Amino acid sequence: MKIINRIIFHLFSFIVLFISAMGLMTLLRVVNLSSEYFAIAEIVKNPTYQKVGIAVFIILIMLSLKGLFFFGKEDEFDDGIELENDDGRLIITKHTLKNIIDQTVKSFDNIEDNYTKIYIDENSDISVLETIYVTNDTIIKEVSNSIQIKVKEAVKKSLDVELKVIDIRVRDVVKKKASRQERK
Repeated sequence: MKIINRIIFHLFSFIVLFISAMGLMTLLRVVNLSSEYFAIAEIVKNPTYQKVGIAVFIILIMLSLKGLFFFGKEDEFDDGIELENDDGRLIITKHTLKNIIDQTVKSFDNIEDNYTKIYIDENSDISVLETIYVTNDTIIKEVSNSIQIKVKEAVKKSLDVELKVIDIRVRDVVKKKASRQERK
Protein backbone atom coordinates (compact mmCIF):
# COMPACT_ATOMS: atom_id res chain seq x y z
CA MET A 1 0.00 0.00 0.00
CA LYS A 2 2.89 2.35 0.69
CA ILE A 3 4.09 1.99 -2.91
CA ILE A 4 0.67 2.89 -4.32
CA ASN A 5 0.47 5.92 -2.01
CA ARG A 6 3.90 7.07 -3.13
CA ILE A 7 3.02 6.69 -6.80
CA ILE A 8 -0.21 8.64 -6.33
CA PHE A 9 1.58 11.35 -4.33
CA HIS A 10 4.36 11.66 -6.93
CA LEU A 11 1.86 11.79 -9.77
CA PHE A 12 -0.18 14.46 -7.99
CA SER A 13 2.97 16.46 -7.23
CA PHE A 14 4.06 16.26 -10.86
CA ILE A 15 0.64 17.46 -12.10
CA VAL A 16 0.63 20.38 -9.64
CA LEU A 17 4.21 21.23 -10.64
CA PHE A 18 3.30 21.25 -14.33
CA ILE A 19 0.16 23.35 -13.88
CA SER A 20 1.93 25.77 -11.54
CA ALA A 21 4.91 26.16 -13.85
CA MET A 22 2.66 26.84 -16.83
CA GLY A 23 0.60 29.33 -14.82
CA LEU A 24 3.71 31.10 -13.54
CA MET A 25 5.22 31.33 -17.02
CA THR A 26 1.92 32.71 -18.31
CA LEU A 27 1.77 35.36 -15.58
CA LEU A 28 5.37 36.34 -16.27
CA ARG A 29 4.52 36.37 -19.99
CA VAL A 30 7.15 33.81 -20.88
CA VAL A 31 4.47 31.66 -22.52
CA ASN A 32 1.30 32.97 -24.17
CA LEU A 33 -1.52 30.73 -22.91
CA SER A 34 -3.91 33.49 -21.92
CA SER A 35 -6.90 32.74 -24.09
CA GLU A 36 -10.57 32.53 -23.18
CA TYR A 37 -10.08 28.82 -22.37
CA PHE A 38 -7.79 29.50 -19.43
CA ALA A 39 -8.83 31.08 -16.14
CA ILE A 40 -5.41 32.71 -16.00
CA ALA A 41 -6.46 35.21 -18.67
CA GLU A 42 -8.34 37.29 -16.09
CA ILE A 43 -5.41 37.16 -13.66
CA VAL A 44 -3.00 38.40 -16.32
CA LYS A 45 -5.10 41.52 -16.93
CA ASN A 46 -5.20 42.68 -13.27
CA PRO A 47 -1.79 43.59 -11.68
CA THR A 48 -2.97 42.84 -8.13
CA TYR A 49 -4.25 39.41 -9.09
CA GLN A 50 -1.07 38.85 -11.03
CA LYS A 51 1.15 39.35 -7.95
CA VAL A 52 -1.04 37.07 -5.84
CA GLY A 53 -1.08 34.49 -8.65
CA ILE A 54 2.71 34.56 -8.93
CA ALA A 55 3.06 34.04 -5.18
CA VAL A 56 0.54 31.17 -5.18
CA PHE A 57 2.20 29.45 -8.14
CA ILE A 58 5.67 29.79 -6.58
CA ILE A 59 4.39 28.23 -3.33
CA LEU A 60 2.72 25.40 -5.26
CA ILE A 61 5.91 24.78 -7.23
CA MET A 62 7.99 24.60 -4.04
CA LEU A 63 5.48 22.23 -2.39
CA SER A 64 5.31 19.98 -5.42
CA LEU A 65 9.13 19.85 -5.67
CA LYS A 66 9.27 18.89 -2.01
CA GLY A 67 6.69 16.20 -2.68
CA LEU A 68 8.60 14.85 -5.67
CA PHE A 69 12.12 14.86 -4.27
CA PHE A 70 11.87 14.85 -0.50
CA PHE A 71 8.81 12.68 0.14
CA GLY A 72 9.30 10.39 3.12
CA LYS A 73 12.81 11.53 4.05
CA GLU A 74 11.79 12.70 7.50
CA ASP A 75 9.69 9.56 8.00
CA GLU A 76 12.70 7.32 7.46
CA PHE A 77 12.84 6.31 11.13
CA ASP A 78 9.13 5.92 11.77
CA ASP A 79 9.64 2.23 12.36
CA GLY A 80 11.19 2.76 15.79
CA ILE A 81 10.94 4.72 18.99
CA GLU A 82 12.13 8.20 19.76
CA LEU A 83 13.73 9.19 23.05
CA GLU A 84 14.31 12.85 23.89
CA ASN A 85 16.39 14.65 26.48
CA ASP A 86 17.67 18.21 26.95
CA ASP A 87 20.51 17.70 24.45
CA GLY A 88 18.50 16.26 21.58
CA ARG A 89 16.77 13.12 20.51
CA LEU A 90 17.64 9.49 19.93
CA ILE A 91 15.82 7.34 17.42
CA ILE A 92 16.05 3.60 17.97
CA THR A 93 14.84 1.66 14.95
CA LYS A 94 13.24 -1.77 14.94
CA HIS A 95 16.32 -2.98 13.09
CA THR A 96 18.53 -1.99 16.03
CA LEU A 97 16.22 -3.67 18.52
CA LYS A 98 16.10 -6.79 16.37
CA ASN A 99 19.89 -7.01 16.18
CA ILE A 100 20.30 -6.76 19.95
CA ILE A 101 17.60 -9.35 20.53
CA ASP A 102 18.97 -11.71 17.87
CA GLN A 103 22.50 -11.56 19.30
CA THR A 104 21.18 -12.32 22.77
CA VAL A 105 19.03 -15.23 21.62
CA LYS A 106 21.78 -16.73 19.47
CA SER A 107 24.11 -16.79 22.46
CA PHE A 108 22.07 -19.71 23.85
CA ASP A 109 23.52 -23.12 22.96
CA ASN A 110 20.09 -24.74 22.70
CA ILE A 111 18.84 -22.36 20.01
CA GLU A 112 19.59 -23.37 16.43
CA ASP A 113 17.71 -20.57 14.72
CA ASN A 114 15.38 -17.70 15.55
CA TYR A 115 13.12 -15.11 13.99
CA THR A 116 12.28 -11.82 15.73
CA LYS A 117 9.20 -9.70 15.12
CA ILE A 118 8.91 -6.36 16.93
CA TYR A 119 5.71 -4.41 17.53
CA ILE A 120 5.66 -0.80 18.75
CA ASP A 121 2.31 0.66 19.76
CA GLU A 122 1.21 4.31 19.86
CA ASN A 123 2.56 4.66 23.43
CA SER A 124 6.03 3.44 22.31
CA ASP A 125 5.54 0.20 24.24
CA ILE A 126 7.62 -2.55 22.68
CA SER A 127 6.38 -6.10 22.31
CA VAL A 128 8.49 -8.90 20.88
CA LEU A 129 7.44 -12.15 19.25
CA GLU A 130 10.43 -14.46 19.20
CA THR A 131 10.15 -17.64 17.13
CA ILE A 132 12.84 -20.17 18.01
CA TYR A 133 14.08 -23.53 16.81
CA VAL A 134 15.45 -25.51 19.73
CA THR A 135 17.67 -28.58 19.87
CA ASN A 136 16.22 -31.92 20.89
CA ASP A 137 17.94 -31.89 24.29
CA THR A 138 16.33 -28.60 25.37
CA ILE A 139 14.12 -28.05 28.39
CA ILE A 140 11.89 -25.58 26.59
CA LYS A 141 10.29 -23.90 29.59
CA GLU A 142 13.66 -23.10 31.20
CA VAL A 143 15.23 -21.85 27.99
CA SER A 144 12.26 -19.66 27.10
CA ASN A 145 12.25 -18.12 30.58
CA SER A 146 16.01 -17.50 30.34
CA ILE A 147 15.60 -15.92 26.91
CA GLN A 148 12.90 -13.56 28.19
CA ILE A 149 15.04 -12.47 31.15
CA LYS A 150 18.28 -12.05 29.17
CA VAL A 151 16.64 -10.22 26.27
CA LYS A 152 14.96 -7.76 28.62
CA GLU A 153 18.28 -7.20 30.43
CA ALA A 154 20.22 -6.75 27.17
CA VAL A 155 17.79 -4.22 25.76
CA LYS A 156 17.60 -2.35 29.07
CA LYS A 157 21.40 -2.27 29.37
CA SER A 158 22.08 -1.24 25.75
CA LEU A 159 19.22 1.16 25.08
CA ASP A 160 17.73 1.96 28.50
CA VAL A 161 14.35 0.87 27.14
CA GLU A 162 11.86 -1.49 28.79
CA LEU A 163 10.27 -4.27 26.78
CA LYS A 164 6.60 -4.70 27.58
CA VAL A 165 6.21 -8.31 26.49
CA ILE A 166 8.40 -11.05 25.03
CA ASP A 167 6.31 -13.85 23.62
CA ILE A 168 8.20 -16.96 22.60
CA ARG A 169 6.95 -19.41 20.03
CA VAL A 170 8.81 -22.69 19.66
CA ARG A 171 8.59 -23.45 15.98
CA ASP A 172 10.40 -26.78 15.89
CA VAL A 173 12.75 -29.15 17.67
CA VAL A 174 15.79 -29.87 15.51
CA LYS A 175 19.00 -31.85 15.72
CA LYS A 176 21.93 -29.99 17.13
CA LYS A 177 24.32 -28.84 14.44
CA ALA A 178 27.91 -29.94 14.82
CA SER A 179 30.17 -27.18 16.03
CA ARG A 180 33.20 -26.17 14.00
CA GLN A 181 35.57 -28.00 16.31
CA GLU A 182 33.53 -31.20 16.17
CA ARG A 183 33.65 -31.17 12.34
CA LYS A 184 37.46 -31.06 12.23
